[in-house]
Amino acid sequence: MCICRPRWIKYAPWKAQQPTIDNDWLQTAMQDRIAAMDWNAAAEDVRRFLDTAQQQSLRIWSEAFFSAKVAQLAA
Repeated sequence: MCICRPRWIKYAPWKAQQPTIDNDWLQTAMQDRIAAMDWNAAAEDVRRFLDTAQQQSLRIWSEAFFSAKVAQLAA
């Protein structure tokens, strides 16, 4: 992670903050982004790229679903 940090951090929305990048920061940043997403719009954006069977999986896309996934990563 240290090798790529300078390149990606300078383009990130938090570049002026110079955060300490650790697991807690990453989990918080991911949860903040998940909370800000319009999951219905996101699902509609990708729907056209999926076949009919795969489109059914978009029904579970929600803040709660992805927040639970982040919590699993942190466990």
